[in-house]
Amino acid sequence: SACSWSAVVPSGTPPPARSGHTAVHVPGVGVILHGGASEETGFLSDTALLLCGDGPLQWATLRVEGQAPCARDKHTAVLVPPTSISGAVGGAASAWRMITFGGFGVLPEGEGGNSDGEDEEDERESDEEEPASLGPEAGAIAQDAEPSLAHTEPNLADKLRAKADVAARTALAQRKARSPALKLGWFDDVHQLIFDGPGRWARLVCDQPKSETPIGRAAHGACWFGGTAGMASAQGASILVFGGRTSEGRVNDT
Repeated sequence: SACSWSAVVPSGTPPPARSGHTAVHVPGVGVILHGGASEETGFLSDTALLLCGDGPLQWATLRVEGQAPCARDKHTAVLVPPTSISGAVGGAASAWRMITFGGFGVLPEGEGGNSDGEDEEDERESDEEEPASLGPEAGAIAQDAEPSLAHTEPNLADKLRAKADVAARTALAQRKARSPALKLGWFDDVHQLIFDGPGRWARLVCDQPKSETPIGRAAHGACWFGGTAGMASAQGASILVFGGRTSEGRVNDT
């Protein structure tokens, strides 16, 4: 059968523009948007609510308690139905829950995960190209620009492009020199946002050895495997995670 797209413009104030975020629909609550990365402010840890009941779509403020996960993007969020099974992921709960795993961002002091030693532009695959040299050499490039132009005798447009390129590289080098060193990497933590009144964040701690848990990763896939509300089985109340990018490269484990 045919399908079609239609544009919608919710009322209210939308969250900032971003990429690498997650969104799940919670029955009786609305669409929950979490995390991502913004060009203006970097990695995000906020949570937004889009009301989508019988009336028109509307952005609204979501009251959330507890400590939210660290700012990140490219994580996953899975909606888990209420269940009385204590062995289900996150344990028994009488309310819907959103469970998040992994992602890429700034690792806080003492945080697990896998650091890559790379800078933020590398992981985000930014369109802004980094110069080969970011130290004193950047200034040397600027000094050598004019003589090279004289030898090749380029036209005016080429000269202007060359000067603009030198200026951009120098500005990038200066900005990076002023920025504090950040430890970026892949998260391996699990959090849940439970909807039993005001949303409540809580970190889920696994008592398994580290060698038996998934390595920190981002841009992976995840899904709930356990049936619908009230129908979860003890054997299937789980979340499946597949693939993604880790400090070792792209993987295909489950």
